[in-house]
Amino acid sequence: MKFIRGGVGRGGQNFTEDVRLIQLLLNDYIARSTHYQIAVDGIADSRTIEAIEEFQRGAGLPATGVVEPAGPTLRFLVMGFITSLAGDLSSSQQAARREHPNEAHISDALVYLARARGA
Repeated sequence: MKFIRGGVGRGGQNFTEDVRLIQLLLNDYIARSTHYQIAVDGIADSRTIEAIEEFQRGAGLPATGVVEPAGPTLRFLVMGFITSLAGDLSSSQQAARREHPNEAHISDALVYLARARGA
């Protein structure tokens, strides 16, 4: 199952829709570990590549700065997102989380994931 058509980041094809999905998934990860976010603009700029590398280091992966369609970085990002979403949905503080500033990003990411799956 492919969620992206080409590599995202350093040396990747950097298709706009792919970059946006990776940026959304990175922002989900970032929101759980720090207070900053990256722009979700479909451009694989230096900040996006730095966020990819930071994620890779945190996951114990080689910090290549690229997310490949069938690679471990994408699998870790997607699994982290699903785990985060499941935690949000089962939380006893669900009502408070509805007003979380990243709610729109979660919805966008789900749409991208559903499209990638062919739903």
